[in-house]
Amino acid sequence: MGVTTNTYRNIIRGKTTPRPENVTALENTLGWAPGQFQDLQNGSTTVDTKPTPPPSEQLRVVGGVDTEHGLLTWTELPGGLRDYTLSREIAGVQRGASLPGSSLSPAEVVKDLAVGLKMLEKYYELEG
Repeated sequence: MGVTTNTYRNIIRGKTTPRPENVTALENTLGWAPGQFQDLQNGSTTVDTKPTPPPSEQLRVVGGVDTEHGLLTWTELPGGLRDYTLSREIAGVQRGASLPGSSLSPAEVVKDLAVGLKMLEKYYELEG
C-alpha cells in the first residue's frame, strides 16, 4: 500500500493525519469508495465500498496462484494491465488487499499486497 505499519497504526489511532496519496492508497487497499476516509474522520459510522459493476461489465478472474501469504488472483484489463487481489482469512473472515491497474508481474505484486494484509491483521489485533 505504500505506508509503514507504524504509519498505518498511527492513522487508525488518530495520532497522525495521512498525506492525500496515502489516503487514496488506503481507500483502494480496503476497497472503500473515494472520500470514505474523510467521511469516517468527520464522524460517519458506515463504510461505503466501491460499487460492484453489473455482471455484463465484470471481468472474470483469469489467473490465480496460492502463495505463502494467501490466494493471489487477477483479471486481465485492456492494455496489458491487471487488477490483483491477495486474500486470506483474517479474524475469522476472508479479507483481501488489492492493486488495480498494475503492470507488475504476479511475483512482484505478492510482496506489496502481503504488506497490506499484514496491516489488516495488525488492525484487527488492535481492535480485538
